[in-house]
Amino acid sequence: MRSLVTATLLLSFLASAHAQSDTEKLQIAIAAAGSVEKLLAKSAQDLSATLPRALGPNLELRSVSASGLTLKNVAVFTNVPESRNFDQSQLRLLAGTVAVCGSTLGQLIQKHNAVVEYEYRARSEEVVFRQIINSEACKSATNR
Repeated sequence: MRSLVTATLLLSFLASAHAQSDTEKLQIAIAAAGSVEKLLAKSAQDLSATLPRALGPNLELRSVSASGLTLKNVAVFTNVPESRNFDQSQLRLLAGTVAVCGSTLGQLIQKHNAVVEYEYRARSEEVVFRQIINSEACKSATNR
């Protein structure tokens, strides 16, 4: 039963970057998991079971993994055949950083030194770019 409650809390907090912060519930989830690292690992495991998942019309989340305090997400641009076909001027990284930093996941980044890494790939699996969101990125994004 505890595992089910933990999984439910983890998914509700980490599945959406737009969720409003709730410090008390986050602390309960961390305590239930045993540590921030275990919370991230369980979250990655639970989210992985739902993949692949469309994140938009041309973006698909393919994998989520955790190592220590780092949560890594790998997504594929389904409309970009190779990395050389990608126009990086279309990126809205700051908006994504602000959304993550303002979420419960952002609390883990800012208060517990978690790191979220996004790796975006072309259909060919070539890495198009990487984005790392850590406490410094959150400070920078929210001070604009």
